[in-house]
Amino acid sequence: MEVSKGYLRLRFPRPLFNGNQKCLSLNLVDTPENRVAAEIQARRIELAILAGYFDPTLAIYKADHTATPKKQKVYSLLELWEKYTQFKSGQVQESTLVRDYSLIKKRIRALPTADINQAVMVRGHLLSIYSAETAKRTLKQINACCNWAVLSKLIESNPFKDLAKSIKTKRKDR
Repeated sequence: MEVSKGYLRLRFPRPLFNGNQKCLSLNLVDTPENRVAAEIQARRIELAILAGYFDPTLAIYKADHTATPKKQKVYSLLELWEKYTQFKSGQVQESTLVRDYSLIKKRIRALPTADINQAVMVRGHLLSIYSAETAKRTLKQINACCNWAVLSKLIESNPFKDLAKSIKTKRKDR
């Protein structure tokens, strides 16, 4: 296994190809996880050589990423909010974008973490700074953003699901 321009590739012994040098690009970025996948692929090819069913065309070894799942990009809460706002921009009034969505963005920027998986910490932080009603409204918006992100396949699950429901607000007498 070797790295070429940041990508992993396998170099084959010359005797396999009548003295010619052959390499197989795995189309995997050089990361610890992908190195494990490359090692697995190299062992698989070694076994094929030893067992006598090696494919000298290398066709069956190309782009085989079954050994490791592709890592999904990890978005920060702010990145998701910006993508969500962009998605919603054609669907809501300009005043909603300016007044409400920019206020949520400001609150997200002030959070102690950008990690969406720290939803409980986010709730605690919002409750420590804002009224229960404001914290609940903010969490509802973040929940809507994460629901959209799940549907858009940006994240696998919504850690803010039902979090706003856990906040009880005082009912106003009418």
